[in-house]
Amino acid sequence: MLPNAAPSEAPGNLHLVDSVKVAVLRVGDLRLGPLALASLALYFGERPLEIHLHDDREEILDLFDLLLRSMCFALKSQNLVLATTSISEAVDGADLVFSTGPSEGDSVQLEIEMWPAAGGITDQAKTIPLQILRWIRGEDSMYPLFCAAKGSGLRTMLDEKMVR
Repeated sequence: MLPNAAPSEAPGNLHLVDSVKVAVLRVGDLRLGPLALASLALYFGERPLEIHLHDDREEILDLFDLLLRSMCFALKSQNLVLATTSISEAVDGADLVFSTGPSEGDSVQLEIEMWPAAGGITDQAKTIPLQILRWIRGEDSMYPLFCAAKGSGLRTMLDEKMVR
């Protein structure tokens, strides 16, 4: 069991005590996904985040799940990361819901905040699956991605939403 996990929760329903649940829909957007995840990984607020990733494509979801876990490990973050192909499972009980892409044909109707346009990602941090694998394997530093996330509109929006 994870530290901070509520002991009464069943393993399949693991949640952090007093955490903020953030759902990220369509996380597999190659342009915005890595920046969105870096913004979340860099967040160190009063309460830990319980981040629920969603994408319809299982392989892409696995890739981005691994990326966020690698970022949290690198930053020594206590955030809980969960991944699912079910939108309803991702958003159930969410305090914040974000999407990195369009949400066409979803059975769950939500007011979804779209991440602002990405800015600041340099040619050194191309957001393609191979680059993501290089970050996960530690072959390339995530530092340029973290720098882009710190100065992005994504980070600003996340900070504003968490203060409310």
